Amino acid sequence: MCSLAALLLVCLLLGDPTGADVGLHLPQGGVLYPRASEIREVQSLDGIWNFKLDTPEQNGIRNQWFGKDISKMEGTIPMPVPSSYNDITASAEVRDHIGLVWYDRGFFVPNSWKSQGFRVWLRFGSVNYFAQVWVNGKKVTEHEIGHLPFTIEITDVVTYGRENKLTVAVDNTLGSETIPQGSLHQVPTMQGPKTIQRYTFDFYNYAGIHRPVYLYTTPKVYIDDIVLTTDVSGARVYLNYNLFYKGYSSIDNTINSTVSVVDKDLVVCFETCIVENGMGNISGRIEVTNPKLWWPYLMSPDPGYLYTIEITLHTSETGVVDVYRMPFGLRSVTWDNNTVYINDRPIYIRGFGRHEDSDIRG
Repeated sequence: MCSLAALLLVCLLLGDPTGADVGLHLPQGGVLYPRASEIREVQSLDGIWNFKLDTPEQNGIRNQWFGKDISKMEGTIPMPVPSSYNDITASAEVRDHIGLVWYDRGFFVPNSWKSQGFRVWLRFGSVNYFAQVWVNGKKVTEHEIGHLPFTIEITDVVTYGRENKLTVAVDNTLGSETIPQGSLHQVPTMQGPKTIQRYTFDFYNYAGIHRPVYLYTTPKVYIDDIVLTTDVSGARVYLNYNLFYKGYSSIDNTINSTVSVVDKDLVVCFETCIVENGMGNISGRIEVTNPKLWWPYLMSPDPGYLYTIEITLHTSETGVVDVYRMPFGLRSVTWDNNTVYINDRPIYIRGFGRHEDSDIRG
């Protein structure tokens, strides 16, 4: 009990050794893809980052690497983001590393973002498997399950007018509760015991910052998420939309939303204005006239047809506050014990797990 009390006292006096504070936030809200508009701005953080393997004892967090300049540490190499670090170098040590690796880079936040009162966000498309993120030495979030995107607001931790530091620690260790599962084992070697990772799936456990990293803005009152569903019933097609917004604190004034749908030729198919009372949600249903359905490749002379929904959010006090545009397709997906149907037509599924980063192989 005495040792536990002493440990708690040290934590209270010195703070969390990971650089976190009581206000650490997990990834939050919707995960709308960052898209620039007349209101929003987007800045890519892809490129060459600094990269370093953690020590065999995994003491990078204990030694507070998140508060240091990794580029000045011994053993640091350049690493492209996004990529799987296992595939970049000719080093077996890098390819077969188990445990934490570290990335960092600098970035600037424009002064105009502060003067316009923007919220500032980070978005990671994929970090495999477990990610911890620091901005200027302060832990802002962590995220598990490396195949999903996550976002975090960093407005309160960035500095305007000078360079900021973004640090990411990535752990590729798999266990009995990870997706997929794995296990660690000690095996004897000529150099002594070595830890290896075993798993039962039939692909390599590639790791790293796998997909793009974005710095982007939203206004104070912003569109947080958009959910679209379609109903295809013969020649009649309906689009159901559900809009979620955040940052609006006063219920005495109204939130207005203009919803427009345009086709591939920018012809307006539908437009309406909805008035809400600031409760955070706007929904509706649209019948699309002369609909052009989304079809897979080889099932239509014009496959993959996309419309665009444009949502404009404005308040009674300030006018237009946010605009977001999102492409979507009109289709239905059903199935029975025999097959899967797209728009009530059976589809022959030619494979799964295709990679979107290869135009030739799919």
